[in-house]
Amino acid sequence: MAICAACGAASAGGAQHCASCGRPFAPPPAISEVSEVVGGVTTSPPPVGSWGAGVPFEPAAGRSAALRWFTEADWRPALRAVIAPTALLLLVALVVAAPESEMYGRLPFGSRFGVALALTVSALGAPLSGRTSMGESAFSMTSEMVLRALPLTVTLLWLVLLRLGLGAGLRARRRHGEERITGRQACEEAARTALLAVAATAALGWFAGIDFTPSPRDGMGFILGAPSGGRITVEAGWLQAAGWALLLAGLLALSVYGTDVLRWAAWQRPAVRGWLVGALVAGRALAVTLGLASLAGFILVAAQGEAPATWASLAFLPNLGLLLLGVGSGATVGVSYRQGGSFGVDERSLNDSDRLSLFDLHGESGNWRWTLALAVVGAAVLGWSAYRRRLDLVGRLKLAAAYAVALSLLMLGAGLTTSSVISYHGGTGDLGGLNGGALRESTSHTSLGLAVLGMLAANLLWTALGALALPALPALPALFGTRSRPSAGAGDGAGGLPPVQPVAAAPAAPQEPPAPPYASELLDSHGES
Repeated sequence: MAICAACGAASAGGAQHCASCGRPFAPPPAISEVSEVVGGVTTSPPPVGSWGAGVPFEPAAGRSAALRWFTEADWRPALRAVIAPTALLLLVALVVAAPESEMYGRLPFGSRFGVALALTVSALGAPLSGRTSMGESAFSMTSEMVLRALPLTVTLLWLVLLRLGLGAGLRARRRHGEERITGRQACEEAARTALLAVAATAALGWFAGIDFTPSPRDGMGFILGAPSGGRITVEAGWLQAAGWALLLAGLLALSVYGTDVLRWAAWQRPAVRGWLVGALVAGRALAVTLGLASLAGFILVAAQGEAPATWASLAFLPNLGLLLLGVGSGATVGVSYRQGGSFGVDERSLNDSDRLSLFDLHGESGNWRWTLALAVVGAAVLGWSAYRRRLDLVGRLKLAAAYAVALSLLMLGAGLTTSSVISYHGGTGDLGGLNGGALRESTSHTSLGLAVLGMLAANLLWTALGALALPALPALPALFGTRSRPSAGAGDGAGGLPPVQPVAAAPAAPQEPPAPPYASELLDSHGES
């Protein structure tokens, strides 16, 4: 059967002319041969469909917008950005699982790596849960434990590596001639990065953990010492880790690829520019303060002379630094322990807490008062940053708000909580001085961290001192009649822009507004002149 290229009618096989329009059949020309001359320039028209109805052929015409976004987009920049943070989690798990110590007993490397990977995924907010069951029909015991602790060293390194990868992708787009990235492009790139980060994190969390029955030679005392015949399960909450990876990776990618949009908004609105500068200055000041506090925490742990504790503290150095900074600021750090249980028909509970504050050391050494130096140094760094940027009062208020919020969020994640439930079933023998058949269930909850209200009050006080009071000290000579040079941010509500002096000039013809700068000079104009 032959199909006419002009009208699309079908004719008998072997016919030389179309039975409908009478035009002769001819073999269709190759795509490279189809051309026409328009204005002396030879162009190739788009190929037509198979029925020859003159409709241009579009391969993506039948695909949905979501399918085209998945198949036609370039995923390579997002993939390169996610590789390094994922490799970091695997490397940390490998380092933790490599040595054979009393913590692991005689576990094979595969089991050690599963436990270490579960511990590593907790850096993205995944709770670590363990379950131990033992016993026979006459007596059985089940123990469940949930640990929530953020090794902030791993978390911050994960963010730094992701930021470096995103920056490399942005520079590659610049080199290929894409000078400006729109808001839609930034959102699409952020979505691709977040989806790949979720996929990598979920895969690690899914394969993390162990589920096996130990032999008498296996040492699992770090859980509950289940003897032969017991079953031990350790797993990470991969769903929560994937959710946090989605949030962190998406926001970070959006901030990197949305730089042009932010600079455009900052160029048009001084208020946006003030918040942007305040956030950048607060981040740099907080990084310096947190680094010094973490170093102090490492020295404090290393001075104890216990090598295992020193090596383990490397994953929690920012946590230690934040707790020390909180104590030095006047907040209360404490350990609370709550236990309850059912002993036959009697309900018993135990509540205990141990708190430490700079104003009430509870018999501890007076050396804890040296932590006050961390709070003073933090306020000084913040004050110097505000003074160096020549921020006015409104700019310093924005700086103080950004710094206080960021520091409070970090301190909230510096603590840890553990919850455990131990259940006993059956049995008639004596267990720990108690009748084995009477003891049914025991629960406990332990938490370590800073008191929330005291921490918020201390952060507000020291932030106000650093961002508002200290930068105003160089202006004190003006109160006694001594003239000082004007601040570069005195006339700008956003903080940092020099005031514009009115100059009389002849009226000029209206001109196009200048294009907003997309280079770093927009933010660097807040520095010293």
